[in-house]
Amino acid sequence: MHLSASASRDDVAILSYTWSFPDEDAEPCTGMEIERRYEKSGTYAVQLTVVDSAGQSATVETVVTVDNLSPIASCRFSNDAPVPEEGVLFDGSASYDADGELIDFIWDFGDGTVQRGTRVSHAYDAIGVYTVQLTVVDNSGATASVTHTMTVHVATPGGGCSGGGCRG
Repeated sequence: MHLSASASRDDVAILSYTWSFPDEDAEPCTGMEIERRYEKSGTYAVQLTVVDSAGQSATVETVVTVDNLSPIASCRFSNDAPVPEEGVLFDGSASYDADGELIDFIWDFGDGTVQRGTRVSHAYDAIGVYTVQLTVVDNSGATASVTHTMTVHVATPGGGCSGGGCRG
């Protein structure tokens, strides 16, 4: 966030600008303009103290509101057309949160099964078309979801294996 004291005025000359953050453990910053990064959404107090060439000072406080950006959900699969009982790896590690961190990954496989984790494995019991949904949750409670259609099909003769393995 860009903070500016350029609107500050004095009848002589301002010599220093000091920014402090009373509701945080942050060190004060100096300068007419500063950049400040907030890791989490919320409201924060910011104080600006200016000192002029006569040694007189003035302090003003304002409240800054930081809005949370929603996370981005992204997923990959080891196979999006498995046969029944074939394990599929689901990977949500490409998901991210630009202004925080992801704290939960919730996989709904569309067959009544839900799992949590960045990378999980699941096998479908029956042939069918299922909608897989990954929902990610960030440290401010914002969520994002992505869906994908999973088609579970019958193994084709000579072309695939199902169950525990292949016979030649």
